[in-house]
Amino acid sequence: MQNPQNSMKHTHRIISGLILLMFSLLTYAQQELALQRMQSIRNDAANYICGEGLGKDMETADKQAMNFLIDQISTNISSELETLWEQTRVGDDFQFQEKARQIVRSYSCASLENVEQIVLEEAGEDYKYRVFRYVDRKEIERSYAARQEKVIDFIQQGQEQEAKLQINLALKYYYWGLALLRSHPRGAAISFDDQAGNVQKAYIWLPGKIEEILSSIDVRVSEIKPEQMCINLLFTYRGQVLPNKLDYYYWNGFRNTRLYEAKDGQGTANFDDMLPAKDFPLYIEVAYTREAENYDSELKMVMNALGEMSFKNKNKSVCLEIPELSLPEPVECFELKPESITDKHAVLISDKDSMLGTMSQIEEALKSGNPAEARDCFSPEGYEMFTTLLSYGKVRMVREPEYRFLKDGNQTLCKSIPVQFRFTTANNKDFVEDLCFRFSPELKISSVAFTLTRQTENDILTDDKDWDEGSKLLLINFLENYQTAYALKRYDYLESIFSDSALIIVGTELKRTAVSKDMENFVKDNIQYEQKSKTEFMESLQRSFKSKNYINLRFEDINMMKKAGQEIYGVQLKQNYYSNNYNDVGYLTLLVDLSGDLPVIHVRVWNKQKNELLSAKTIITRPYGYQLGEW
Repeated sequence: MQNPQNSMKHTHRIISGLILLMFSLLTYAQQELALQRMQSIRNDAANYICGEGLGKDMETADKQAMNFLIDQISTNISSELETLWEQTRVGDDFQFQEKARQIVRSYSCASLENVEQIVLEEAGEDYKYRVFRYVDRKEIERSYAARQEKVIDFIQQGQEQEAKLQINLALKYYYWGLALLRSHPRGAAISFDDQAGNVQKAYIWLPGKIEEILSSIDVRVSEIKPEQMCINLLFTYRGQVLPNKLDYYYWNGFRNTRLYEAKDGQGTANFDDMLPAKDFPLYIEVAYTREAENYDSELKMVMNALGEMSFKNKNKSVCLEIPELSLPEPVECFELKPESITDKHAVLISDKDSMLGTMSQIEEALKSGNPAEARDCFSPEGYEMFTTLLSYGKVRMVREPEYRFLKDGNQTLCKSIPVQFRFTTANNKDFVEDLCFRFSPELKISSVAFTLTRQTENDILTDDKDWDEGSKLLLINFLENYQTAYALKRYDYLESIFSDSALIIVGTELKRTAVSKDMENFVKDNIQYEQKSKTEFMESLQRSFKSKNYINLRFEDINMMKKAGQEIYGVQLKQNYYSNNYNDVGYLTLLVDLSGDLPVIHVRVWNKQKNELLSAKTIITRPYGYQLGEW
């Protein structure tokens, strides 16, 4: 008689065998279907591009498959770069093909998202996995269209900034547009309408426009300071002092320096051991490679593969002779409007002589680097800000100040002392800022701030709105204090001016992310937006302050609105954020009440792109307390 236990074991073995057989047959069928699918795609070269890889592990096989896929894409489209590159091509055919391959390779890696995958497990002698990668040619065409859209967008941004005499930004956007254009296989066919309505070929127009702007920039020596091993520079554009910002570097006798920044036409050249005995070379920055790395991963990869493009007019030879400057009459299209803070808003200050004496002490303290020399000139809070400012990099006055005094309520503003901030860590940028000092009725300096650029200040003061001048000065003062609070890492001040119930939305750049319906109006360029409580925002800000050697904010392109009968302002402006380990550009929207002793911020939203839903007019008409999903 058969043992029941043995019978059970036998049955289990049969069932297990059947299951294994069924699994093997299913696997075999799946393998056959996969092989048929692979062969079908290989045979359909008109619609697909593919690559295959083998490896002992999945990662190795997949990497090999992607490399072959990208090589196939390169082979298919590198010939299309010939026309575009013919004007700038150097070297033999091999050099050209290799360079073209690098650019197409980086382009493909950055742009192709919908690359499909088929995986087979096989018992090969030298491999276990076969990975098949393929992409629909329509997907490649979509990536070309997206690249072309970016090129046109950069051109448009460049034209807008050039019209505002934001020459540094115009150069940056034109250069970035040209870099992406030269990575586009059909870049030679891309056209656009210029501001006069004429159709232009982008690959011809962009290099010519960059050279035209660079040729219009002139650099002269305005002052030589042997005791400081320093030369002050004057930057002009088409015969006028260049407003706003301009970045440059120069040869100091041993090496090219880090980036320096000129502000409103004023810049410096510092030398370590001795001043140059003859003219020295200076170079206008056009590539903005570090900013590109943080702006867009696709742009970063293209620029790394492309290398820096050369422009003959970026090289300037600075003559050491100080010329007699006689600037021509302003050309009307470049003339800043006359209602500037320099004249129309200046008033007679009865205590001007006393304040000038105070400012002389400030100058000496800045020159010596010892804030204690001017301790008696400040209130306790003002002195704390001044000492913090002197630790914000190495501070040096760049020229003798020309003071302007303005009455603001019961206080007086003194503008300004031009100073340069230098930082010791690598890859940092040197900044030039104008310092504004606020005097209390007791003639003590109660605060110090970085001024806005002349252009932004002028945009506020000349805006065609029915505001009194005091309101415009109030807004200028707030924005100057706000940007300075970040530079000096004034956590307590920022914590005190945000409402406890403020709507705060911050953006974080991601590789890829899915977003909720509430965020759809805020999502562009792989940015994830989060609504934070005041506590969460301040904790994040504190961590940011600790991780950065410096922070520098720059405002431009301002759009503003005032609530009727109240000192409540909606402001949307373009914010350029610089630090030693992170840079970005986006649009900051603020809703702020300026009626009290301290501002109260009710809304603070950052968005990568300009958004009409966040315009000053829109935000000023909304009630406080709304939530993100209501936008």
